[in-house]
Amino acid sequence: MQEAVFRPIPAEPRQAKVRVHLNVRDISKLGWKRSFQVLWAVVKGMSMTWRHLFRKPVTFDYPNQKRAQSPRFRGVHRLQRYSDGKERCVGCGLCSVVCPSNAIYLEAAENTPDNMVSHGERHARFYQIDMLRCIFCGFCEEACPEDAIVLGPNWEAASTHRDDFIYTKERLLVPLEKKDEWFRRGMTWPGEAPDTVPTSTDLPEYYMKLKKKEERKKKKEAASA
Repeated sequence: MQEAVFRPIPAEPRQAKVRVHLNVRDISKLGWKRSFQVLWAVVKGMSMTWRHLFRKPVTFDYPNQKRAQSPRFRGVHRLQRYSDGKERCVGCGLCSVVCPSNAIYLEAAENTPDNMVSHGERHARFYQIDMLRCIFCGFCEEACPEDAIVLGPNWEAASTHRDDFIYTKERLLVPLEKKDEWFRRGMTWPGEAPDTVPTSTDLPEYYMKLKKKEERKKKKEAASA
């Protein structure tokens, strides 16, 4: 086996117009013109810093201020209920079949007169979603014939433990007292465009300008029509 031969790095750049970043000690060796250019670049950089220092922030004060999500936002999943409290999932398994990342696993069981979990013949006895595998594509929501599984607006699912990303049926199922409040039909378009600016009254200046610009554009289109 031949021994690898490493070529030394050239001390000077081979290309004629390549600029080399200089150290602070090398500035004193430059001429007065080059030194002035370096100092002027520092002054321009600091002036930009001071201009932005006294501007209003364009970021959100998270978590005190959150941006409203679209009705079709694909966040953390949830299993929905009927108005009488029974589960909408009938254990058909279409969501598991259509999932491209194999993140959904369920086991179906038969409903009995003593234990009617859903309105169908079967129900999901065991339902589990691995959020580490999920790509939030929404195929499960689209394939579900009962609007049982939807991707809700919640996206805050960070954790330091891998076990917390395994969502079981008890964790996904909508609470009984919020079954009507959290219900949403899967894969439906909203009637009107949602307002995506933050819900807080302390809106950043940048987004206020965008909202005013959209309002002026709508008025101009209405006047021309």
